[in-house]
Amino acid sequence: MAARIAQALTALEDGRVDDLPTLVRGEVRIIPLGWLAASEGDDARPRFTALWTEARDAFTARAGWGRSVQLDGEAPGPSGYAGSLAESGAYRADWWGLGRVPEESAVVLVCALDPEGSRSVCLQVVPIDWLRWRPASKRKRPTTVPETDLRWTWADVVRLYESREDTTDQGSDQGSDR
Repeated sequence: MAARIAQALTALEDGRVDDLPTLVRGEVRIIPLGWLAASEGDDARPRFTALWTEARDAFTARAGWGRSVQLDGEAPGPSGYAGSLAESGAYRADWWGLGRVPEESAVVLVCALDPEGSRSVCLQVVPIDWLRWRPASKRKRPTTVPETDLRWTWADVVRLYESREDTTDQGSDQGSDR
């Protein structure tokens, strides 16, 4: 898993978000890192915790300490993103401004629990103004945060990889006709 986290960090720092397997939810890009099905039970939980810790430590080593997203609705400024995170089952989210991810973006490391008891860890690339609160007098433009469904399942990831393979297969077919 360390290699996958390093790959994601390098791609994000280089501004190559599209090189990563990404689920798109409006303006949010979700990069799945791990999924722990409820059926796996408590024996698998230490591995899941280690994944979260490894990802957080990798970001901290490269970009310094992350800032926590307040998921209790008490955050200043636009609360739409934090509210969408909370509705998706997020119970922990830390963010960093990192390298050349799309300009004016932040990377958020999210840990969530769905109603069936499955847990997920992902990265989300979002407009930085959704997280960085500034008084209205200092903003370049008003910040509006659209309601976004940030939930995802392992089935979404499988479909994502299948669609990437289909695209790759089509590209190789086209190349052989030349």
